[in-house]
Amino acid sequence: MTNKEKIATENRILDRKRQALRIVKHHSIFAAVAALSPLPITDVAGIGGVQLTMLIKISKIYNIEANIDYFGNMIKGSLGGFVTGKILEWASSMVKTIPGIGTILGIAIQPPVAFVVTYAIGRAFIFFLEEGKSPTEISEQEFSKKMNEFKVEAKEEFKKSKNEILKKKDDKKYIKEERREIEELLKPFSEVVVKDFIQSFIQNLKESREIAIQNLKLEEDINEVIKEIKNKKGEKDNDE
Repeated sequence: MTNKEKIATENRILDRKRQALRIVKHHSIFAAVAALSPLPITDVAGIGGVQLTMLIKISKIYNIEANIDYFGNMIKGSLGGFVTGKILEWASSMVKTIPGIGTILGIAIQPPVAFVVTYAIGRAFIFFLEEGKSPTEISEQEFSKKMNEFKVEAKEEFKKSKNEILKKKDDKKYIKEERREIEELLKPFSEVVVKDFIQSFIQNLKESREIAIQNLKLEEDINEVIKEIKNKKGEKDNDE
């Protein structure tokens, strides 16, 4: 290979990664917008469908087969180690900084959580594809670990994207076009397989969220007990 050919190859690889990263950012934003949607969360264009579409698009860029079963196995179990109490605390603080959505904290998935989960999944997927691995070769454990490595980057990207999310959440044309694209892209795949992926993903995300909330509450209770013990010790020392 000549030096010119080598440079051309490197540029193609770099361009491929840039395209994939743009897809991740695009779908992360729509995942946050979708989390605000009044549509059922299991809708094909809801958060699970957004992430599935993102993985299919990235697969096309890297010329690998888009196998939904493999995607499900790759992601399954990775959310528990990612959606933690700290992520939920951060998400709650972020929600308060976005005007107009502070009154819907009861929604199943908070927009910041939808964004960072989507972003981390996309970035982790790109990382392994750049390493030459196929979805069949990626274990839950290593995928979860890699997702966590992109957690800080995902949070920073959400902060940069807040204004765009706020602008697009009321853009009916944008939402309609995104929904249509997702539905069209998923048409060639088995409806049963798609629905199974979405429902399984949402269930895993909800369960991870509930466990994180419970752990957060447990942590608060423990801190309260420690505080009480310290106060009692301080009172005893004063009496002496």
